[in-house]
Amino acid sequence: MATKSMAYDHPEYVIRRNFSGVNTSGAGASSASFVAFQNTKLHAVSFKVLTAGTSAGAGNAAIIRSVSGTTTTNYTTVALGTNTAGYTTRVELPSTATMLPFDNFNFVNGTDATGRFFFALEYSALPGAEVSE
Repeated sequence: MATKSMAYDHPEYVIRRNFSGVNTSGAGASSASFVAFQNTKLHAVSFKVLTAGTSAGAGNAAIIRSVSGTTTTNYTTVALGTNTAGYTTRVELPSTATMLPFDNFNFVNGTDATGRFFFALEYSALPGAEVSE
């Protein structure tokens, strides 16, 4: 299969995409893996509490990170605390939040054993990223 790259203003590089799911409950649990297939820019993550946590503050939290080879980059920690089901929040990621092909994006829970949330990751392809023909 051949690959190609296109002009910087091609729709492939302009539109925003969405990856969404539900975290795995449990203290320190890792979940919601997204693997990039091309050079990718991460823009923001939106959260909606599904099950309230039993820990205040950062005990019930989502640690947003990406893994490239053996290097893990933690972008930020979103404290969801004891917020009730239906609570929503959005976090803008830093301009340095990018991924190479086969990098992995995921969440790690804080120390709370019960908190659960829905999430939606907003991302786009970086201009010049190759796509399959």
